[in-house]
Amino acid sequence: MADVSVQAQRLPGVGWRYSLPADQGRQLMIVVEDRGRRHLVVLDPSLDEPLTTVRLSDTLANIAAALLTGARFHIELPEDEAPSRAPEEAVVRPGGRERFPGRPPSRSGSPAGAGLDASLGSVL
Repeated sequence: MADVSVQAQRLPGVGWRYSLPADQGRQLMIVVEDRGRRHLVVLDPSLDEPLTTVRLSDTLANIAAALLTGARFHIELPEDEAPSRAPEEAVVRPGGRERFPGRPPSRSGSPAGAGLDASLGSVL
């Protein structure tokens, strides 16, 4: 893995701001508020305003972080609930055990067969 320069700055009364290089000369800024919210900001140095800003709750930030690190989710639905979503679409409920609709539960010990809690560990 190549070295990446990450800049960190304390924002008094707010939290922390982290900046790292992204594609095409842009910057990805992540603001972590002391109160738990996270903000993702994509900056283009040639523009005065951010290209986009997304505010994530603590839970959504944790799920996005797990997905970015390659975590796999094993999705389970209640037995009486008919699959109403495409097989590649899943609903993730923190603390629950879920599966991809239309797929039988995995009985293996692999990450794909683990519950959401095991996939995310102590992240949630």
